[in-house]
Amino acid sequence: MFNKINTYFLSKKIKVKKHELGILEKKVSFWKPFLLLFPSLIIIILFTIIPFIYASIQSVTYLPDPNDATTVEYGIGSFKDVLSETAFQIGIRNSLIYAIASLPITLIIAILISSAIASLYRKWAKGFWQTVFFLPYVTSAIAISIAFAYIFDTEFGIINKIFNINTKWLDSGQSDSYLAIFVMLIYGVWKNLAFQILIITTAMLAVDKTLYKAASIDGASKVKQFFRITLPSITKTLNFLITIGIIGGIKVFPIAIFNNDLNAANTNGGSTIILYIYGAVKQGNYSLAGAATIILFILGIALSTFLKQTIKISLMIMNKLGEKHVLNTIKATKLPIK
Repeated sequence: MFNKINTYFLSKKIKVKKHELGILEKKVSFWKPFLLLFPSLIIIILFTIIPFIYASIQSVTYLPDPNDATTVEYGIGSFKDVLSETAFQIGIRNSLIYAIASLPITLIIAILISSAIASLYRKWAKGFWQTVFFLPYVTSAIAISIAFAYIFDTEFGIINKIFNINTKWLDSGQSDSYLAIFVMLIYGVWKNLAFQILIITTAMLAVDKTLYKAASIDGASKVKQFFRITLPSITKTLNFLITIGIIGGIKVFPIAIFNNDLNAANTNGGSTIILYIYGAVKQGNYSLAGAATIILFILGIALSTFLKQTIKISLMIMNKLGEKHVLNTIKATKLPIK
Protein backbone atom coordinates (compact mmCIF):
# COMPACT_ATOMS: atom_id res chain seq x y z
CA MET A 1 0.00 0.00 0.00
CA PHE A 2 2.76 2.40 0.94
CA ASN A 3 4.60 1.69 -2.32
CA LYS A 4 1.44 2.37 -4.34
CA ILE A 5 1.00 5.75 -2.66
CA ASN A 6 4.65 6.68 -3.36
CA THR A 7 4.25 5.61 -6.98
CA TYR A 8 1.09 7.71 -7.32
CA PHE A 9 2.66 10.92 -5.97
CA LEU A 10 5.85 10.32 -7.96
CA SER A 11 3.85 10.02 -11.19
CA LYS A 12 2.01 13.24 -10.34
CA LYS A 13 5.31 15.01 -9.72
CA ILE A 14 6.75 13.82 -13.02
CA LYS A 15 3.62 15.00 -14.84
CA VAL A 16 3.94 18.46 -13.30
CA LYS A 17 7.59 18.69 -14.28
CA LYS A 18 6.79 17.63 -17.82
CA HIS A 19 4.08 20.26 -17.96
CA GLU A 20 6.53 22.91 -16.72
CA LEU A 21 9.13 21.89 -19.30
CA GLY A 22 6.60 21.79 -22.12
CA ILE A 23 7.88 25.06 -23.60
CA LEU A 24 11.43 23.73 -23.79
CA GLU A 25 10.31 20.47 -25.40
CA LYS A 26 8.10 22.19 -27.95
CA LYS A 27 9.43 21.88 -31.49
CA VAL A 28 10.36 25.11 -33.25
CA SER A 29 10.12 25.58 -37.00
CA PHE A 30 13.46 25.63 -38.80
CA TRP A 31 12.88 29.00 -40.45
CA LYS A 32 12.60 30.90 -37.14
CA PRO A 33 16.18 30.36 -35.83
CA PHE A 34 17.46 30.44 -39.42
CA LEU A 35 15.90 33.88 -39.89
CA LEU A 36 17.82 35.14 -36.86
CA LEU A 37 21.07 33.62 -38.11
CA PHE A 38 20.57 34.75 -41.71
CA PRO A 39 22.28 38.20 -41.40
CA SER A 40 25.35 36.63 -39.78
CA LEU A 41 25.45 33.90 -42.43
CA ILE A 42 25.32 36.48 -45.21
CA ILE A 43 28.21 38.42 -43.66
CA ILE A 44 30.29 35.24 -43.22
CA ILE A 45 29.60 34.15 -46.81
CA LEU A 46 30.37 37.56 -48.33
CA PHE A 47 33.44 38.47 -46.29
CA THR A 48 34.94 35.08 -45.40
CA ILE A 49 33.89 32.14 -47.57
CA ILE A 50 33.78 33.86 -50.99
CA PRO A 51 37.11 35.71 -50.47
CA PHE A 52 38.74 32.46 -49.32
CA ILE A 53 37.47 30.62 -52.40
CA TYR A 54 38.72 33.47 -54.60
CA ALA A 55 42.12 33.40 -52.88
CA SER A 56 42.31 29.62 -53.36
CA ILE A 57 41.62 30.00 -57.09
CA GLN A 58 44.18 32.79 -57.41
CA SER A 59 46.80 30.77 -55.52
CA VAL A 60 46.90 28.10 -58.26
CA THR A 61 46.76 30.69 -61.06
CA TYR A 62 50.31 31.42 -62.19
CA LEU A 63 51.53 34.06 -64.65
CA PRO A 64 55.03 33.29 -65.96
CA ASP A 65 55.02 36.76 -67.53
CA PRO A 66 53.22 39.25 -65.24
CA ASN A 67 52.94 41.73 -68.13
CA ASP A 68 51.09 39.25 -70.36
CA ALA A 69 47.76 37.96 -69.04
CA THR A 70 47.45 35.45 -71.89
CA THR A 71 50.30 33.35 -70.46
CA VAL A 72 48.18 32.17 -67.54
CA GLU A 73 49.00 28.72 -66.19
CA TYR A 74 47.64 26.60 -63.34
CA GLY A 75 49.94 25.02 -60.80
CA ILE A 76 52.02 25.65 -57.70
CA GLY A 77 54.28 28.24 -59.30
CA SER A 78 52.91 31.00 -57.08
CA PHE A 79 53.69 28.99 -53.94
CA LYS A 80 57.29 28.50 -55.12
CA ASP A 81 57.67 32.23 -55.78
CA VAL A 82 56.19 33.17 -52.41
CA LEU A 83 58.35 30.76 -50.42
CA SER A 84 61.50 31.91 -52.22
CA GLU A 85 61.04 35.60 -51.37
CA THR A 86 63.05 36.95 -48.44
CA ALA A 87 60.25 39.26 -47.29
CA PHE A 88 57.87 36.32 -46.93
CA GLN A 89 60.45 34.16 -45.14
CA ILE A 90 61.07 36.93 -42.61
CA GLY A 91 57.30 37.43 -42.38
CA ILE A 92 56.83 33.77 -41.44
CA ARG A 93 59.61 34.06 -38.86
CA ASN A 94 58.13 37.18 -37.26
CA SER A 95 54.54 35.89 -37.35
CA LEU A 96 55.49 32.57 -35.72
CA ILE A 97 57.66 34.26 -33.06
CA TYR A 98 54.87 36.71 -32.30
CA ALA A 99 52.16 34.03 -32.14
CA ILE A 100 54.19 31.58 -30.04
CA ALA A 101 55.88 34.05 -27.69
CA SER A 102 53.25 36.72 -27.08
CA LEU A 103 50.42 34.30 -26.26
CA PRO A 104 52.03 32.49 -23.27
CA ILE A 105 53.43 35.74 -21.88
CA THR A 106 50.07 37.47 -22.13
CA LEU A 107 48.19 34.49 -20.66
CA ILE A 108 50.54 34.16 -17.68
CA ILE A 109 50.32 37.87 -16.85
CA ALA A 110 46.55 37.87 -17.37
CA ILE A 111 46.05 34.83 -15.11
CA LEU A 112 48.13 36.41 -12.32
CA ILE A 113 46.28 39.73 -12.52
CA SER A 114 42.90 38.00 -12.79
CA SER A 115 43.69 35.89 -9.72
CA ALA A 116 44.47 39.04 -7.76
CA ILE A 117 41.22 40.70 -8.89
CA ALA A 118 39.12 37.58 -8.20
CA SER A 119 40.56 37.33 -4.67
CA LEU A 120 39.24 40.77 -3.71
CA TYR A 121 36.32 40.70 -1.29
CA ARG A 122 34.50 43.89 -2.23
CA LYS A 123 32.46 43.89 -5.44
CA TRP A 124 33.16 47.55 -6.20
CA ALA A 125 36.92 46.86 -6.00
CA LYS A 126 36.60 43.97 -8.47
CA GLY A 127 34.59 46.12 -10.86
CA PHE A 128 36.99 49.06 -10.51
CA TRP A 129 40.12 47.04 -11.32
CA GLN A 130 38.39 45.20 -14.17
CA THR A 131 37.54 48.58 -15.67
CA VAL A 132 41.09 49.89 -15.19
CA PHE A 133 42.68 46.91 -16.92
CA PHE A 134 40.03 46.92 -19.69
CA LEU A 135 40.71 50.54 -20.71
CA PRO A 136 43.57 49.67 -23.12
CA TYR A 137 41.18 47.43 -25.08
CA VAL A 138 38.84 50.31 -25.91
CA THR A 139 41.73 52.66 -26.77
CA SER A 140 42.27 53.33 -30.46
CA ALA A 141 44.76 50.89 -32.03
CA ILE A 142 46.21 53.73 -34.09
CA ALA A 143 46.82 55.82 -30.99
CA ILE A 144 48.52 52.87 -29.28
CA SER A 145 50.72 52.24 -32.32
CA ILE A 146 51.76 55.89 -32.53
CA ALA A 147 52.56 55.89 -28.82
CA PHE A 148 54.80 52.82 -29.20
CA ALA A 149 56.48 54.40 -32.23
CA TYR A 150 57.41 57.40 -30.07
CA ILE A 151 58.40 55.27 -27.07
CA PHE A 152 60.90 53.28 -29.17
CA ASP A 153 62.05 56.17 -31.35
CA THR A 154 65.83 56.29 -31.84
CA GLU A 155 66.35 59.98 -31.03
CA PHE A 156 63.44 60.95 -28.81
CA GLY A 157 62.24 57.56 -27.54
CA ILE A 158 61.58 57.11 -23.82
CA ILE A 159 63.32 53.72 -23.72
CA ASN A 160 66.58 55.05 -25.18
CA LYS A 161 66.45 58.08 -22.88
CA ILE A 162 65.87 56.05 -19.72
CA PHE A 163 68.60 53.49 -20.40
CA ASN A 164 70.91 56.01 -22.11
CA ILE A 165 71.27 53.90 -25.25
CA ASN A 166 71.02 54.58 -28.95
CA THR A 167 69.34 51.41 -30.19
CA LYS A 168 67.57 51.65 -33.53
CA TRP A 169 64.50 49.67 -32.63
CA LEU A 170 62.31 50.52 -35.61
CA ASP A 171 64.83 51.92 -38.10
CA SER A 172 67.75 49.50 -38.02
CA GLY A 173 67.96 49.35 -41.82
CA GLN A 174 68.29 45.55 -41.72
CA SER A 175 65.45 43.43 -43.07
CA ASP A 176 66.43 40.46 -40.86
CA SER A 177 66.80 42.46 -37.63
CA TYR A 178 65.16 41.11 -34.45
CA LEU A 179 64.78 44.55 -32.86
CA ALA A 180 61.46 45.22 -34.57
CA ILE A 181 59.92 41.92 -33.49
CA PHE A 182 60.92 42.74 -29.89
CA VAL A 183 58.89 45.96 -30.08
CA MET A 184 56.03 44.09 -31.74
CA LEU A 185 55.98 41.54 -28.90
CA ILE A 186 55.74 44.24 -26.23
CA TYR A 187 53.05 46.00 -28.24
CA GLY A 188 51.07 42.77 -28.68
CA VAL A 189 51.27 41.78 -25.02
CA TRP A 190 50.11 45.19 -23.83
CA LYS A 191 47.31 45.38 -26.43
CA ASN A 192 45.86 41.89 -25.82
CA LEU A 193 46.24 41.88 -22.05
CA ALA A 194 43.05 43.83 -21.35
CA PHE A 195 40.69 41.47 -23.16
CA GLN A 196 42.23 38.34 -21.63
CA ILE A 197 42.08 39.78 -18.10
CA LEU A 198 38.37 40.53 -18.51
CA ILE A 199 37.54 37.03 -19.81
CA ILE A 200 39.70 35.13 -17.30
CA THR A 201 38.47 37.20 -14.34
CA THR A 202 34.86 36.50 -15.31
CA ALA A 203 35.63 32.77 -15.57
CA MET A 204 37.38 32.71 -12.18
CA LEU A 205 34.49 34.49 -10.47
CA ALA A 206 32.13 31.82 -11.85
CA VAL A 207 33.98 28.95 -10.13
CA ASP A 208 31.96 27.31 -7.34
CA LYS A 209 33.09 28.81 -4.02
CA THR A 210 32.22 25.64 -2.09
CA LEU A 211 35.16 23.91 -3.78
CA TYR A 212 37.55 26.40 -2.20
CA LYS A 213 35.87 26.03 1.20
CA ALA A 214 36.16 22.25 1.05
CA ALA A 215 39.80 22.50 -0.01
CA SER A 216 40.55 24.91 2.85
CA ILE A 217 38.96 22.51 5.34
CA ASP A 218 41.18 19.71 3.95
CA GLY A 219 44.22 21.92 4.53
CA ALA A 220 45.01 22.78 0.89
CA SER A 221 47.08 25.93 0.47
CA LYS A 222 46.14 28.80 -1.84
CA VAL A 223 48.73 27.61 -4.38
CA LYS A 224 47.27 24.08 -4.44
CA GLN A 225 43.76 25.48 -4.74
CA PHE A 226 44.90 27.55 -7.71
CA PHE A 227 46.43 24.60 -9.57
CA ARG A 228 43.86 21.98 -8.51
CA ILE A 229 40.64 23.99 -8.63
CA THR A 230 41.00 27.32 -10.47
CA LEU A 231 42.99 26.26 -13.52
CA PRO A 232 41.02 23.04 -14.23
CA SER A 233 37.77 24.99 -13.84
CA ILE A 234 38.72 27.61 -16.47
CA THR A 235 40.28 25.18 -18.98
CA LYS A 236 37.57 25.83 -21.60
CA THR A 237 38.07 29.58 -21.26
CA LEU A 238 41.83 29.18 -21.69
CA ASN A 239 41.29 27.02 -24.80
CA PHE A 240 39.09 29.76 -26.24
CA LEU A 241 41.72 32.43 -25.52
CA ILE A 242 44.48 30.23 -26.96
CA THR A 243 42.52 29.73 -30.18
CA ILE A 244 41.75 33.39 -30.79
CA GLY A 245 45.25 34.33 -29.55
CA ILE A 246 46.93 32.13 -32.14
CA ILE A 247 44.67 33.40 -34.90
CA GLY A 248 45.29 37.00 -33.88
CA GLY A 249 49.02 36.39 -33.43
CA ILE A 250 49.57 34.76 -36.79
CA LYS A 251 47.68 37.66 -38.42
CA VAL A 252 49.68 40.43 -36.76
CA PHE A 253 49.61 43.64 -38.82
CA PRO A 254 52.14 46.08 -37.29
CA ILE A 255 52.27 48.66 -40.07
CA ALA A 256 51.03 51.44 -37.77
CA ILE A 257 54.21 51.42 -35.63
CA PHE A 258 56.18 52.04 -38.85
CA ASN A 259 54.17 55.19 -39.66
CA ASN A 260 51.96 53.19 -42.08
CA ASP A 261 54.94 52.70 -44.39
CA LEU A 262 55.10 49.18 -45.82
CA ASN A 263 58.62 49.64 -47.18
CA ALA A 264 59.85 50.84 -43.77
CA ALA A 265 58.42 47.73 -42.13
CA ASN A 266 60.06 45.38 -44.65
CA THR A 267 63.38 47.25 -44.58
CA ASN A 268 63.68 47.30 -40.78
CA GLY A 269 62.76 43.70 -39.97
CA GLY A 270 59.06 44.23 -39.31
CA SER A 271 57.67 42.10 -42.13
CA THR A 272 54.82 39.68 -41.39
CA ILE A 273 52.66 37.35 -43.48
CA ILE A 274 49.74 39.79 -43.46
CA LEU A 275 52.03 42.66 -44.47
CA TYR A 276 53.30 40.57 -47.36
CA ILE A 277 49.72 39.83 -48.48
CA TYR A 278 48.87 43.51 -48.12
CA GLY A 279 51.84 44.49 -50.29
CA ALA A 280 51.03 41.88 -52.95
CA VAL A 281 47.43 43.11 -53.17
CA LYS A 282 48.60 46.73 -53.47
CA GLN A 283 50.85 45.71 -56.37
CA GLY A 284 47.98 43.83 -58.03
CA ASN A 285 49.74 40.47 -57.76
CA TYR A 286 46.73 38.45 -56.61
CA SER A 287 48.29 35.05 -57.31
CA LEU A 288 51.08 35.69 -54.79
CA ALA A 289 48.55 37.12 -52.30
CA GLY A 290 46.35 34.03 -52.73
CA ALA A 291 49.25 31.64 -52.23
CA ALA A 292 50.37 33.52 -49.10
CA THR A 293 46.78 33.41 -47.79
CA ILE A 294 46.60 29.63 -48.16
CA ILE A 295 49.97 29.23 -46.41
CA LEU A 296 48.73 31.50 -43.62
CA PHE A 297 45.58 29.37 -43.26
CA ILE A 298 47.57 26.12 -43.05
CA LEU A 299 50.04 27.59 -40.53
CA GLY A 300 47.19 28.86 -38.36
CA ILE A 301 45.47 25.47 -38.20
CA ALA A 302 48.74 23.59 -37.59
CA LEU A 303 49.92 25.97 -34.86
CA SER A 304 46.54 26.04 -33.14
CA THR A 305 46.28 22.24 -33.13
CA PHE A 306 49.83 21.83 -31.87
CA LEU A 307 49.50 24.27 -28.96
CA LYS A 308 46.07 22.99 -27.88
CA GLN A 309 47.24 19.38 -27.92
CA THR A 310 50.39 20.35 -26.00
CA ILE A 311 48.32 22.02 -23.29
CA LYS A 312 45.89 19.08 -23.20
CA ILE A 313 48.73 16.58 -22.78
CA SER A 314 50.40 18.75 -20.12
CA LEU A 315 47.19 18.93 -18.08
CA MET A 316 46.71 15.18 -18.46
CA ILE A 317 50.24 14.52 -17.22
CA MET A 318 49.70 16.86 -14.26
CA ASN A 319 46.48 15.03 -13.34
CA LYS A 320 48.17 11.63 -13.62
CA LEU A 321 51.06 12.79 -11.44
CA GLY A 322 48.58 14.15 -8.90
CA GLU A 323 46.68 10.85 -8.81
CA LYS A 324 49.93 8.94 -8.48
CA HIS A 325 51.00 11.17 -5.59
CA VAL A 326 47.68 10.55 -3.81
CA LEU A 327 47.99 6.78 -4.27
CA ASN A 328 51.57 6.80 -2.98
CA THR A 329 50.48 8.85 0.03
CA ILE A 330 47.67 6.39 0.81
CA LYS A 331 50.02 3.42 0.47
CA ALA A 332 52.61 5.07 2.69
CA THR A 333 50.00 5.80 5.37
CA LYS A 334 49.92 3.07 8.01
CA LEU A 335 46.41 2.68 9.39
CA PRO A 336 46.18 1.52 13.01
CA ILE A 337 44.99 -2.07 13.32
CA LYS A 338 42.21 -2.54 15.93
